[in-house]
Amino acid sequence: MEAVAFYSIENIASFAGRAKRGPSAVAGIVGLFKALTPHGYTYTLEALDTSQPFDDRLAEIVVPTLCIVGDEDPALDDVKFVHRQISGSELVVVANAGHFANLDQTEVFNREILTFLTRVDAQRALIS
Repeated sequence: MEAVAFYSIENIASFAGRAKRGPSAVAGIVGLFKALTPHGYTYTLEALDTSQPFDDRLAEIVVPTLCIVGDEDPALDDVKFVHRQISGSELVVVANAGHFANLDQTEVFNREILTFLTRVDAQRALIS
């Protein structure tokens, strides 16, 4: 899996961006891949390759939804699209973060998640 990690760093924008943060980021990526089993990783890629698009169903989501993304994430435009499709969703763009915003800006990411969950919980309490 280590070879897959280095291949990903060289060829996949989200991993390449994270790796630019330095040797500890590279070590973190390698660690993530080493924690995977080859079979599990293969099945995940197969599922991604064969799954049906669902973007035409995003508007059906009616629960509180937080779309959180790093400002350097290659998927930023995709997350903004998802946000526009889900009525009432909230969008948080985390500064100085890539695809791994939870690792790049852990405190900011966690604070945004907790703020969102606290607000949703308070709203739910008012309804009950």
